[in-house]
Amino acid sequence: MAKKTKLPSNIEAERSVLGAILVDESLASSTLASLREEDFSGEDPRNVLIFRAMKELDAHNKPIDAQTLVDQLVNMGVLEDAGSTKYVMDILEAPIQLGNVDHYVNILRNQAVLRAYLTKIEHILKDYNEKGIEDISEFISTNTQELSDIASKRQIANFISAKDVTEMTKEKIRKESKISTNGLTGIDTGFIKLNSYTHGWQEGNLIILAARPSMGKTALMLNFALKASQKTGRTVAIFSCEMANDLIMKRLIASEALVDISDLSTGRLKKRDMEKVESALESIGKTKLYFDDTPNQALGDIVAKSHKLKANNPDLAMIFVDYINIVDVQGKYDSRTLEIGAITKTIKQLARNLRIPVMALAQVSREADRNESHIPSLANLKESGNIEQDADIVLMIYRPEWYKNQGYKMKENNPLKSGEAQQAEEQAEQQNADNSGKPEGATLVVAKNRNGQQGKFTIMFTPKHQRFDNAMDDERYEGGNQNYRPSGSSSNSIDISED
Repeated sequence: MAKKTKLPSNIEAERSVLGAILVDESLASSTLASLREEDFSGEDPRNVLIFRAMKELDAHNKPIDAQTLVDQLVNMGVLEDAGSTKYVMDILEAPIQLGNVDHYVNILRNQAVLRAYLTKIEHILKDYNEKGIEDISEFISTNTQELSDIASKRQIANFISAKDVTEMTKEKIRKESKISTNGLTGIDTGFIKLNSYTHGWQEGNLIILAARPSMGKTALMLNFALKASQKTGRTVAIFSCEMANDLIMKRLIASEALVDISDLSTGRLKKRDMEKVESALESIGKTKLYFDDTPNQALGDIVAKSHKLKANNPDLAMIFVDYINIVDVQGKYDSRTLEIGAITKTIKQLARNLRIPVMALAQVSREADRNESHIPSLANLKESGNIEQDADIVLMIYRPEWYKNQGYKMKENNPLKSGEAQQAEEQAEQQNADNSGKPEGATLVVAKNRNGQQGKFTIMFTPKHQRFDNAMDDERYEGGNQNYRPSGSSSNSIDISED
């Protein structure tokens, strides 16, 4: 039989807390309110009984002193189990530093969390030894989440004075000013106007990138990922639940080398293009990009692999997940909406635990196509669940040229017969192919920005290169103009605040 783990305890800290309450009644309510019975280890059961009696006295607004405590223990029928009057007097007469009572409370609370954490690990091992594992992904996902929930209850700091906060903030501002000369406090997004909204990708943030199919969300995500890796020189990870690694790499090559993605896919590359491809391969190969193309990735696996990657690569800068609507959650949920909510909550927690930004892609529902302008909004997020609540930033892509080429206006205003509809579709596809080499304007909507401004602006997209770039008007800001900020009154800004 395995040896049972000895759980942490601090009997002296328990006695010091109880003694402080007996000595100074003014400490009673605040100290008792900040502790629970399970914060006492049970290593000395007498302390648990005395704490329980104190809670009873406080709940009935009765004074707490040696006499009232003994009376309460008698009423509860546990005086002897609590060490009788002698143990109460021992606690009262022991030397106590009243000014350290908060420190003793913190010790008890932190050790209680550690006991719960270690106990959970013992239960996990017991379940494994006695029941085995039917589904490894579900086993890891469930237990990782429960351990994370326990850890989140660890003791937090007390109130900090305004003076201390101002000193801390001053130091942070000084450090940030040394890190960046272009107003960025996070990872450079690679897009000038987007930087002005976000000040870069911030640690602990969950960023959702959403769009209808064919809008280029995967291409934009790969643009973001490559730029994050190149600009920081740090590790960046991509979980691709739908697209294989070689296809991802081809998109990156097309974007970096400025070669036609269709020529790259079919091998119809001219000598000059091949030279550009080799140069792009060398450039991308020098980055610290990591790829995982496991199909229908399990949520628990994403969490576990991310923590492992962070352990092996402490310089981990950012993680990308493509995309949340096909992540496998395991377990049963009453609705797909609740399931998606569990995914976003877990990924948000992952971002906070690893202290890095995490971007996850999401789908926009068909309802966006019925909008008068076709521009998606938060209400159009598919199976939205807690996406709006959990995300710090929600970005949405809209390509007017794509809708124009698909003949949307013609179809909506003039219903077509089946043959005419097919002909219009073929014409639209041909038009898309003809225009694929030309940069077109795409609208990037900042639909939610927890710590900044909302709005929309134009970036450029070249379909055949699968590449997004700054709009030409933005190039004059290259190099970082700290005075540039999105204007709420400009033609590129709209009010999309929720009612």
